Amino acid sequence: MISDAASKNQKFANASLVSPDISADGLLSASVSRGIAPLKLGIMASGSGSNVEAIAQAIAQQALHAKIQVLVYNKPEAKVVERADRLGIPKILLNHREYASREALDQAIIDTMHQHQVEWVIMAGWMRVVTQVLINAFPQRILNIHPSLLPSFPGAHAIEQAIA
Repeated sequence: MISDAASKNQKFANASLVSPDISADGLLSASVSRGIAPLKLGIMASGSGSNVEAIAQAIAQQALHAKIQVLVYNKPEAKVVERADRLGIPKILLNHREYASREALDQAIIDTMHQHQVEWVIMAGWMRVVTQVLINAFPQRILNIHPSLLPSFPGAHAIEQAIA
């Protein structure tokens, strides 16, 4: 008998959450030639924006069939702003300190993502815990590429904490 976890793993074994595997056999050019629209990404970031730039480079190099619709950042001093300006990425500041609750901030994020017709939300160094409000608005369409593991290893240096 297959366990529930094994069954779930089997179900998603061949699934690609962000983009088809384009490295080996040119699926990107095939999807473009078939007129498949690029994925519409909304990115959330709090820091320097190195992950945002990596995503933008993957798109520019046609390794990812997507378009960054908007960047949401939550710290006025975040260095990601400079990268977004240089890369021509539309951006909006939603300062978490200006919201009464995490849920209120998440609702503002949802509204922004919907205004920009975002299909997938990429948390690329977003240094805030999100609520069920945001998760429910984009079911199975949120990808968190930050390596923290809450509550055991929070923050920007989670890997170092886990190894220590």
